[in-house]
Amino acid sequence: MMSQLKARLMDIPIHLMAIGAVVWALLPVYWIAVTSVQSYGTYVTTKARFIPTNLTFQAYPAVIFTTDFPLWMRNSLLVTVPTIALTIALAAPAAYAFSRGRFYGKHLLLGSILVFQFLPVLTTLLPLFLLLRDLHLLNLAGLILLYTTLSLPFSIWNLKLYFDAIPLDIEENAMIDGASPLVVLRHIVMPLAAPAVVATCAFVFVLCWNEYMIASVVLLKAEYYTLPVAFGSVSSQWLQLSIPWPQFAALSVLTCIPFVIVFMVAQRYIQAGLMRGALRG
Repeated sequence: MMSQLKARLMDIPIHLMAIGAVVWALLPVYWIAVTSVQSYGTYVTTKARFIPTNLTFQAYPAVIFTTDFPLWMRNSLLVTVPTIALTIALAAPAAYAFSRGRFYGKHLLLGSILVFQFLPVLTTLLPLFLLLRDLHLLNLAGLILLYTTLSLPFSIWNLKLYFDAIPLDIEENAMIDGASPLVVLRHIVMPLAAPAVVATCAFVFVLCWNEYMIASVVLLKAEYYTLPVAFGSVSSQWLQLSIPWPQFAALSVLTCIPFVIVFMVAQRYIQAGLMRGALRG
């Protein structure tokens, strides 16, 4: 009994440190959310309050109806959804081939993919920009191609590690019944690897939704701006004037809402996919 009490007492500092880390991480998010529900006059004329008073949501319609937020949201979705679909469509067969296939240079190719994952984007950004310019792809389609290319190394490795953990007996029985490798991949392996697929989709979503540097170089026209690029553009404009902090915060919150929804829905699958793949690797 005393040993259990002693163990619990020793765990208290660890729990306090964990709580402190969570609070420290969430405090900026909370402050942005609080700022977004205040009027500009209240924000600049009153002292900062941890629990605000006189709440108003006028910053949200101001952002939605006085800026091009719907266009930016649409562009971000037009980039993110096709990139996720294209990445899975390319990564899944490649990962299955690396997991089940036996061919010359297999390990060399896997190592090369891993090296590409660690290659700094800045080293290839200029030649990629020139290539897209010559192909007339300085638009959303060109950005989709770049994001897919950047997502493939991690996606292939993550799916490959999970495919390695799936027993071969299930696939062999299906092939004996006449199923082709593509049929086995689509109808057997992919459903069994759903956690890894969801984890991969979440990774690609984070890349597409938050990425600024590449998008700001590729998307030269305002009509193609995604949310990160538009956020940077609007911020620079507002900084030249009196900064409407509530609108600034409201735009931040609106940008984060899809991100939060995706991870709330996919959290269980992400954890299962990453943990099983890591343990197998």
